[in-house]
Amino acid sequence: MPIIDSYSQTEKRLLTAVYYAANRLDKDIVSVEEVLQTFDFPLPERQARTALSAFVERGYSKTSMIFGDLEDQQVWLTADGIIEAERLINSRESDILEFDRARHSGAVLHYSVEAEVVPASDRVVRLDHNLPAYTEVKSSLDELYEQIRADNAVGETPEHRDRLLRSLQAAKWLWEAAELRVVQVKVGIILAIEDAAEALRAVGKMIGVAILVDAIKAVVKACSGIDF
Repeated sequence: MPIIDSYSQTEKRLLTAVYYAANRLDKDIVSVEEVLQTFDFPLPERQARTALSAFVERGYSKTSMIFGDLEDQQVWLTADGIIEAERLINSRESDILEFDRARHSGAVLHYSVEAEVVPASDRVVRLDHNLPAYTEVKSSLDELYEQIRADNAVGETPEHRDRLLRSLQAAKWLWEAAELRVVQVKVGIILAIEDAAEALRAVGKMIGVAILVDAIKAVVKACSGIDF
């Protein structure tokens, strides 16, 4: 292995490491320090800071760079970030699991995206698409997406509006899946709804976000018994 890996490899490792660390720690936001406590991989500071900025620019992370040490930087993956991380894992474009501290310490874990891992947020929910409540949530997501799409006033910038639409589209796709992890429901769907609601409130429009979120949680509980 070269002393300094390519930037593209570092970026892929960092994104997938954040994804796994957030799942295992059952947290939405993780610091670089927490990521490095989970994975022992080379992370050149200049490459890491460039990658963290790129994650924000591409809509993969909600957090921005802060002053201070690299280890203090924080990452909060969006739905787009989660989807990209899972793509990298499934396509084996990231070798991050080779640097897994738990794996090398002898801990027994499952490493595929489909596997169930210990943290509650990583448990799998098999959605029953025949439930009336499931259909109601699906319709509400469609309506929310169309409401944002049809109103050019929503969003602080065109880029912000585009991110909202892409996040909601990803949320719709996730809800149509046969099964999801709880973290995907929390970050990929609920977070996208809350972001959209915040943008609508900024232009004087309101949606029943609490009702929709409660409906999603109710479906998850009905299908899996998981209460979050």
